[in-house]
Amino acid sequence: MSIVSGTGAVHLTDDVRSAVVAVSKRYHFTTTTSASDNSPLFVPFCTLKFVDGKQSCLTIDTVSATTPASSSSSDSGSEMAAATWESLVASLPRDQCRMAVAQMPWRAHADGVVRSRLVFILWAPEATSTKERMVASMFAKGAKGLIDQWGAGMSLPIQAAGVDDLALEDVEDKIRAKATVK
Repeated sequence: MSIVSGTGAVHLTDDVRSAVVAVSKRYHFTTTTSASDNSPLFVPFCTLKFVDGKQSCLTIDTVSATTPASSSSSDSGSEMAAATWESLVASLPRDQCRMAVAQMPWRAHADGVVRSRLVFILWAPEATSTKERMVASMFAKGAKGLIDQWGAGMSLPIQAAGVDDLALEDVEDKIRAKATVK
């Protein structure tokens, strides 16, 4: 499977689809889950990196546990991380672009029910070259389209140039702004 852009094509490795499907499944969060608890939110995620070369590809960089009881070992060569928002933000390199997919729990103000939303993050820090940010941006649209096909509905796109853009409260506010709760 490939993503085609005006400048070329990027092949997706086989493990990308299985990781995205595992992350994008719906999770049933209890109503006791909240930001006020001392326990970290369970946020399954995977980060994808662009490997440029003779045959460019998009491959898994970091993957988290996909169930709260999962062990911290990984079958593939990718790095395994704890399934928390803080782990996701910490796994993003400060000098390279990445794409990430996360299943984010959030609480609606209207009824207080905890729901989840698939989030697609384009991480393009200011320390990267303009060319690298442009290439990542070009392929992000195609990657998001495929992820939306594989996942459970439309993912919410978030672009981040620094850690401040990924503050948990800000991301939850963006999710609430796009959600319709009746």
